[in-house]
Parts: sequence; C-alpha cells; structure tokens
Amino acid sequence: MMWQAHSPQQNAWLKELGVTAGKVIASRIDLPPSADPSDIAGLVGAEARDLLASNMPWYVDNIATDFYARYHFQGSSLAFREAREIYQRNPGDPAAFMRNPSLSDEDWLDVIRKRLFNQVKAYEPYHPLFYNLADEAGIAEISTYWDFDFSKPSLEGMRNWLRDEYGDLAALNAEWGTSFADWDAVVPETTDQAMRRADGNFASWADFKNWMNIAFARAVRAGTDAVHAADPSALAAITGTQTPGWGGYDYALLANAVDVIEPYDFGGSIDIVHSLNPGLAVMTTSMGGRPHEFSWLWHVLLHGGRGVLLWEDRAHRFYQDDGSLDSRGRNAEPYFTEVRNGLGALLINSRQAPADVAVLYSPASMRTQWMLDWQPKGNAWASNGTNSYAAENGTDIFNKLLAHLGVPHQILSSGMIESGALERGRFRALILPDAIALSPKEAAEIRNFAERGGTVIADREPGLFDQHSKKAAKPLLADVFPALGEIAAPFRVGRGKSGHLLLHTAYDDPSSGMDGRAERDLRTLLLAAGVQARFTLTEPAGAKPENIDTQIFQNGATTIIGLQQQWPEGAAPELARPKAIALGLPRKSFVYDIRTGKQFGSVDRVTVRLDPYDPTLLAVANEPLPSLGISTAASVRAGQSMDVRFAFNGKLDGGTHVVHLALLSPDGKLLKSYSENILTAERLGSRTLTIPEDMQRGRWTVRGTDAVSGHSATASFDVVSN
Repeated sequence: MMWQAHSPQQNAWLKELGVTAGKVIASRIDLPPSADPSDIAGLVGAEARDLLASNMPWYVDNIATDFYARYHFQGSSLAFREAREIYQRNPGDPAAFMRNPSLSDEDWLDVIRKRLFNQVKAYEPYHPLFYNLADEAGIAEISTYWDFDFSKPSLEGMRNWLRDEYGDLAALNAEWGTSFADWDAVVPETTDQAMRRADGNFASWADFKNWMNIAFARAVRAGTDAVHAADPSALAAITGTQTPGWGGYDYALLANAVDVIEPYDFGGSIDIVHSLNPGLAVMTTSMGGRPHEFSWLWHVLLHGGRGVLLWEDRAHRFYQDDGSLDSRGRNAEPYFTEVRNGLGALLINSRQAPADVAVLYSPASMRTQWMLDWQPKGNAWASNGTNSYAAENGTDIFNKLLAHLGVPHQILSSGMIESGALERGRFRALILPDAIALSPKEAAEIRNFAERGGTVIADREPGLFDQHSKKAAKPLLADVFPALGEIAAPFRVGRGKSGHLLLHTAYDDPSSGMDGRAERDLRTLLLAAGVQARFTLTEPAGAKPENIDTQIFQNGATTIIGLQQQWPEGAAPELARPKAIALGLPRKSFVYDIRTGKQFGSVDRVTVRLDPYDPTLLAVANEPLPSLGISTAASVRAGQSMDVRFAFNGKLDGGTHVVHLALLSPDGKLLKSYSENILTAERLGSRTLTIPEDMQRGRWTVRGTDAVSGHSATASFDVVSN
C-alpha cells in the first residue's frame, strides 16, 4: 500500500511493479446531526479520484488522530511541550497532568463515534481495505512516560473501574494503604509521590497507570465499534504503534481492540501482538532507508505480517519521472513478484506450529520494574524524555532465543494465564521473563502447571510484588523457586520442576567470552523438560549455527520451515555472509525448496546455502506432494470467455494449496494483470478467463504453479478473431 499520492499514470507503473493499494487522508470534518446523505458523500477525500481512475483500492487514514494522537500530532508536539513546561514551573500544578481531550470524555468519544460512522458511510461504496483511527497514537507523546490523565472524566472512569477491580472500598484501602471515606475521594498517587515511598507499595500509582492503558484501549475499541456499526464488514486499524510499555502500549489490551495494526518492531511488538491475537492483521512500514530493506520485509512476513505500508520520498523512489525503475523499484521488483506469486498467500494461509513452550508477557512487571529503576533518580523521569522506544524486555529476548533454537512457542499475557491457557495448551515449559509482579491467581495457575508436570523457568525471583505493584510479604512463587542460582539444577514441584536461567542478551558480545551462552543454557533447561527442536541445524564442521531465526508453519500435513539469518543493529558487515546449513530431520521425508523449486526427494538430511539476508523456505511432507495439471480449450474467440481447469494428481493433505495462474502472451511476455492466486483444498478447480476484444491474436499460454511444491504445468490456446 503506497502512502504518498500519485497520478493515474504513476499508479499504473506502481501496479505493474506489484503495489496494490493507496491511501486517502480522511477529512476529519464533524458533520451536524442534520447532515444528509449528500453531506456524508462529500467527505470522500480528493486523493480518491486518482485512485478510482487507476482502479486501485485504498485505506482511509488518520480519521481521529486529533483525539488519539493529540500530544504527538498537533503542532509538532507543542501541546506536550506545554504540559512539560507547566510541570517544570510547578511540579504540583495539576494542569500539567490534565489530558485534553481526556480519553474518557464521553462528549469527545461521541464526536469520534459519529465522525467514524459518517466516514465509513461515505466510503462504503468503495470498500476500503481498512479505516485507520490514528497514526502514532498514545496517551501522551506516543510512548513517552507522563502522568496523564488526572482530569475529572478520567478519575471518574478510574473509580468505576476500581469498584469492579476491588469490589469494595475497604479492599482498595487495604491494598493502597489509604483511608478514603468514599469512592469520590479516591485519587491515585502521582509518580513523584510514589517515588517517595519507602515501603515498596506502589499500588495506588500502578493502578492508575494500568487504568490509563485500559482507558486508551477502551477509546480505541470505541472507535472500532463505531466502524463496525457503520459497516459490519469494515476493518478498523491503528498504525505506528510503539514498544510494549508506556503511552498506552499494553498489547494484551490493544491486540483485541482493533482488526488491523501496524507496530513499529521495537521490543518484539510484532511477535507479541501476533501471538496474543493470531487473528489480528499485522502490517509493517517500508521507509526505503533501511539497509537490506527487503530482508526486513521477509522477516515480517515470516512473523505473521499481512501487508506493507510503503513510504516514498525523493531519496527513496520506486520510479523516475520518465517511468523507468529507480533503484528502490529495481530492488523491490523481485521481492514483490515472488511474494505475490503465491508464496505470501501460502504463508498467510498456513498456521504456526503448535507451541511446546509458553513465554509470559507481563505489563505489571514492566511497570513495577520501571518504578524500581527510576525511584533513585527522583523527578528525572519528567525531564529526560523517558519512553519505551526501542526498549529491551525479557519477553522479546526469550522469544528470539527460542526462535534461534527452533522451538515452537507462544507468548501469553497474564490474563490468558489467569483464565487457564496453561491448562488448555500442550505446553511442556513456561518461561517467566522479569516476572517480578504476579497476581495470586496467576501464581496459582503457574504452580498448578508445574505440579501437573510442566517445567517453569525464570530469569530472576518471580512474584516479588502482586499485580498492583505492592511488595508481597514473601514471593508468590517462593515454593516453586526455593533457591536461585546462575543455572540451578531443576527443583521438583509436584510432577514437574522449576529451573533458573541467568539471562544474558540475545546477542552476547563475542569479546566477553560468553557468545551464545544464553541460547546454550536455555537449550539445556528445555532438554531437561523434554523440549527440543523438531529438527537439527548444523554447520559443515558440526557446530550449532547461531542467530538463525527459525519459523515453523503447518499447512495440513505439510510442515513449512523458514530459516533466516538475523543480525543485530550495528553488526559488522563482514559477518553477513552465506552459510551452508545442514537440516536434519527425525525421519525420512519429502523435502521441497519453496523458493527455488528444488525437490530433494525422500531424505532425512538436506544441505542448503543460507543467504546472508533472505530466507530459505522448505516444505517437509510424509508423502510426495501431488503434481499439477492445467487444461484449457484449444481456442477462444476475442471478446468471449473460457475456463482454465487445474487438477492435482493425487489426494491433498488437508491444507490450503495456493495455485498461481499466470498468463503469457504469444511473444512470451507475462501479463501481471491477468495473474492470480487460487486458494483451494480440493483436487479439482477452475477459473473463468475473459478474453478482451483487443487481445493479441496468436498462441497464448497459461502456467499454473503449486506454491508449496513448485510443481508447475502449462496449457496453450489460440486467440482467434470472430
């Protein structure tokens, strides 16, 4: 999807390259209740005209940015700078912490609901891909930490939420260490007040921060509901989302608040949001300035990506003014062609392999750790721009380590664990990264998991605080982790056990002498839990290769394995080189190289040359994948239609096969506009091909390719005059 507007001629060039959609900026006009259908239709933006002329779909962008991104969008963050200046003049001035508009202001929410409803009704005839509520939204300046929102609507909303959370005022007073006489008197501590506490009870402050995440997610959900109310088939989105942390970015809440999301991949946000809600359509942005840009896009596709927002400027163009490909276009062409010729559809319609390991995502622990880290620094938090931008977290590190080990895993939120996800899943091990804050119910589910036979691994003492960031009298899992060492021998817990891993970064400094140590230590603990990779990867000398991201999919009975070298930011260029990698399988299987079409036959070991940046994709099946046949009529008259039939020569394996049909002219030129992907679970299928009056006379060819096996077949027909 191209963000910048282009002329119909330029759009035609982009379509030929493989760009399939554009965007239209919303007008953000709030119509009066008396508006009639013609007023609503007039909301369609001017950008739509060129896209309509190009027969190119679009999404509608930034419909309510003035509400959701108020402190980032308007006036280049002027509003947030003003809030900071108020605090700097007088830290006790409540005006510094009044969000305007409040995310809980019902009048504003009603305005946004009506605006979204009208926008969807205006664009409904054109069926936009999705409606974007806002780009780079947040409670304050995107993910910057701030004590928003102490306004009246926010505090009233918080009190109602606290009633549900605690049940009665006495329970809240007991947890907070307060003596409020009635609910209307309940006011949480500011960050400055909480930092002065010496008793380890940050519950008042933490509940307020949690409430603001909830208020943000509820406001986003209200926008999504308004979009659905106008058109039940329409999709709502937010884009430019941030690292898990401050600013409203609790993905356990946001992952279920929209239909489409475009996260900036800091702190593992793409993997976290995709794991918490696999049904969410996840996108990424391609800016053009990133080295090895299309390596990154491969990475996102293998991690659940569904689309790409393309940002183009004069320095990173796809086409020159005369219509010839610019450097970015030349780089994009092979990637766009390959992904759209069935491979992307194949991955999107496959599912991730069932997880053997669960990894906890705990926003409560992140909140608590932030307070412990910043408490000694006083009010430095308010002046140095603290935010979660590019912040590292243990969930992300363990997620990467498990991907390097080739172990299928799933990230679970605290709420998912509380609701029994560990019991419903097939997990053998649970990892608790930085899990210093747990609820009693969460701790009980973890303990029960171990007692039933699971292994629980922690990188530090878990459960030092409860879910409200109040220090526990004793750690909530003290009986599960009675002794912690650097890498402790497993401790028996019922039929299961616990283990401790001193976590190092995912990419240890080779000069430290600990290169790959975290990966090796984790492999040791998982082996003790009965968890191991479903295949082996070795270099020619027998060593275990490091920093290879491994993604495993199931498509019916066929396993798809994606292997891609991963390099940390700032890695020396000379490290990025091809690698010969041997893949060992537990039994003889039929192996296919999806990208090259190479067929290895029945083997239990294959050697592949792994590119420094682009992935190798292998299909592994117990039986040979069926070949494909294509047939057409011998001839067709211009202006008429005919059926293109395809057939697999054997029984399919229960998955979704993707047949890519391509049309080639008599001189061998590929007509991309006539190419399409057909998804099928049936052995037989067909498509109707309409031949235009002006189609070149002569012998044409239809080529069909099965994306997973590479099996291909052709059929030819003559286009004749009437």
